[in-house]
Amino acid sequence: MIQLRFHCPHCDLPMRLSRWDSLENLNCPSCQRNIPTYVDAKAKEQGLLDHCLLCNAKELFRQKLFNRNLGIGIVVFGVVISILLLLFPAQSPWLNPTVPILAVALIDLLLYWLLPSMLVCYACDAEHRGFQVTPNFKLYDHLKAARVKDEPTYPGAEESH
Repeated sequence: MIQLRFHCPHCDLPMRLSRWDSLENLNCPSCQRNIPTYVDAKAKEQGLLDHCLLCNAKELFRQKLFNRNLGIGIVVFGVVISILLLLFPAQSPWLNPTVPILAVALIDLLLYWLLPSMLVCYACDAEHRGFQVTPNFKLYDHLKAARVKDEPTYPGAEESH
C-alpha cells in the first residue's frame, strides 16, 4: 500500500494520502487551495519513483521507516540501565554496564535489517512510503540537502557521490 505524507505548500497543514485518486485534483482541506501533483504511470503501475510526486524534484533519499522518538527512547533506556549497573554493581558477570549498550546496538542492527525503507524528497520533505526503493537512491546527504534548499555550507565542502 502506498502512502504519501507531506505538508501543504500553502498553509503547512500536515497531510497523509494513501489512495491514487486522492492525488488527482488535490485541494488542501484547510486553505482550500489546489496542490499540484506529479503522478506518472510508472509510479502508479509499478511502484517506481524517479521524482517527488508532490513537487516533481528529482532529488530523493532513502530512509528507514522507523519512529525516531522510539529509537531515542531505546538508546536512553540502555544508557540509564548502564549507569544504574555502574552505580549498583550486580554479582552476575552478565549484568555488567556494557551489556545494555551491546543489547541496544544489537536491537538497532536488527531493526536496520528488518524495517522497510521509504523515499523522502530533499526539496519538500514529502515521505513516499510503499514504493520500490532502488539502489540509485542514496542515504541522506547534508551537503545535497543544503544545495537543494539553497542553504549555505562551509568553505571547501564537497558533495559525496
